[in-house]
Amino acid sequence: MQIFRKIGKFFRNLALSEREPRLLGYRGFGSDERVIIQGALQKTYSITNVRPENRRTSNFLNQIKRYLATPIPGATVCVHFSGMKKCVETNDNGIFMAVFDKVEKQIEPNASPWREYKLTLEHSPQQLEKDLDAPVCNKLLVPHQGQQFGVISDIDDTLLVSHSTEMIRKLKLMMLKNSYTRKPFPGVVAFYKALHKKDEGTAKNPFFYVSSSEWNLYEMLDEFCRYNEFPEGVFMLRDLQHSIFKFWKSGGGSHDHKIDKIRSILLTYNHIKFVLMGDSGQQDPDIYRRIIKDFPGRIKAVFIRKIKKKREFESEIIKDDHGNEIPFYYVKDSYEASKYALKHELITEDELNNILSDTEKEKERGAVEI
Repeated sequence: MQIFRKIGKFFRNLALSEREPRLLGYRGFGSDERVIIQGALQKTYSITNVRPENRRTSNFLNQIKRYLATPIPGATVCVHFSGMKKCVETNDNGIFMAVFDKVEKQIEPNASPWREYKLTLEHSPQQLEKDLDAPVCNKLLVPHQGQQFGVISDIDDTLLVSHSTEMIRKLKLMMLKNSYTRKPFPGVVAFYKALHKKDEGTAKNPFFYVSSSEWNLYEMLDEFCRYNEFPEGVFMLRDLQHSIFKFWKSGGGSHDHKIDKIRSILLTYNHIKFVLMGDSGQQDPDIYRRIIKDFPGRIKAVFIRKIKKKREFESEIIKDDHGNEIPFYYVKDSYEASKYALKHELITEDELNNILSDTEKEKERGAVEI
């Protein structure tokens, strides 16, 4: 009964409080030819400090707040980057996108591939209760030349245990745990670190996390990846759901937006080949087959994690329209994927041994939420 009293008090407090306007900048990406920066303007309730020791009630209430955000459409946001300025309008979901066609090249050979940008709010059609005079800063990825390949990875049930095909278990994890208490699959962090590695004379391989999770969850997913030490990368999520009555659909529905986002990555980096990571729980295999067809010669390999109730798939070699052979692997875990990655010289023998060691340790600790 105590939990119901807390929830009742939570909603009474919400009714008496105001959402504050917030300007958000998401991590952007680009090349010397084109840079894409996205963000959002919305009214949100403040999120209680997220900690590993948070109770389930606190996690539940914070998640409710994320889905009670309301967009501010029709506002003018200016993006400042590399001495340039572009002003764009927020759409019906409060999202904006700025595209810069030419970018100043980095001269320093050892300069970070991450470059800073800032946002300012120039105009809002709504009377905001709080001024947003201070600029909002974030960064974007402009990789150097010399990468071996790039990685495009799904999130739910690919690196983050989510149970997307089982509604009750999915909602239990989504609503009762937080970015510190959600679990990655055993060995996946070590595997991704190996794929991200920097060999002598090469730049680190860029990472992109493309998911059907909504932008509402951006900060939670970013915090989860930082806490678990995944390679720093660019998140590309789907449009915000601003209704508490839609949260249970998170990660579901049409996944066509993932195709559009992956295409955008491949068009931006036409000199880089990519490794695709996904799972068999939803539409990743079909999406990746379409990408192979649309971008012949651009995909090095595909790794699909088998979801427990989706084991009918078998690994195969797919030929694209140019006759290139692309290995399309269905794997039970990160260690099996890493063995295939070694076969194609995506990782080294030492890294494979590290992945095995990490996988066994994490399984012993009961790292998987199943």
